[in-house]
Amino acid sequence: MRAQNLKINKGIKNILVLIFMATLAIGCAEQKIQDTSSGSDDDTPVSTLPYVPPGTEVLESQSLHWDSGATVSLILEPLYTDKITDEGLAKINNLLTFSGEELNVPTNVQLNINLEWRGTGWGGRIMTGFDDDAGFYQYTMVNGDEEIYDRTPLGEAAAYNNWFELDGQAIFHGFFQDSYGGVIIVFDELDSPGDGIAPTKVNGSIWYKVLGNFEGTTMPTEHCWYINKGPNDCRAWVSGKGMNSTSAINPDNGYVKLGAFTGLDVVEAFGEDVLVD
Repeated sequence: MRAQNLKINKGIKNILVLIFMATLAIGCAEQKIQDTSSGSDDDTPVSTLPYVPPGTEVLESQSLHWDSGATVSLILEPLYTDKITDEGLAKINNLLTFSGEELNVPTNVQLNINLEWRGTGWGGRIMTGFDDDAGFYQYTMVNGDEEIYDRTPLGEAAAYNNWFELDGQAIFHGFFQDSYGGVIIVFDELDSPGDGIAPTKVNGSIWYKVLGNFEGTTMPTEHCWYINKGPNDCRAWVSGKGMNSTSAINPDNGYVKLGAFTGLDVVEAFGEDVLVD
């Protein structure tokens, strides 16, 4: 599905430009999206993002890390149980399941995405956060972390995090992880302002799969989407010992939709260089 010999930082630009050119079909956009195999084996990716370890923090207010990348409000998906029928409570139940916290009245639920190109795909970090009685709860999930997931090099970690075309749509999948499990970001709609103006924002969703709390135990030092058996396997779209992550838009294999978002700024999420040749 992905075209050959183009780097994704050009691919993003070309996706947006091609949509702006109404005379071109979405099939042309597919030809501009990078193949993950086109990264150079000789170039070892080095992260330039401020380091934020994966995990949970309870702060007095949002940290300064929210000032970089792209931040949007997260619309929670209800997670009903036999004892919960109210939609509002079902949304809090979903956040409780995701966070593992005892919550009262969480508000101001947000998502931050901060990515950089790592030769084969887009790595970096995402954060979710919300206000509750104890303060601001901040959850950091990473793709590539040489201190914690040192058995998965940065370029290998990011190899599945790419744009592709499926059924006439430009789609992005991104895999991330903290000590509780795997998280997948899906971009499935380019938010065009209309009148022939190229879109600069995307809509999408965030999904999670709880693997368990590794606190006090030996946490695997490779990313969970490269583990192909046992309780620490967080793959979706499973194919053999790997994944076919371009086979469908939304993840399967036990992933739960936490929520949806609209109007995420592409340039802020991927870095200004995505619009430069």
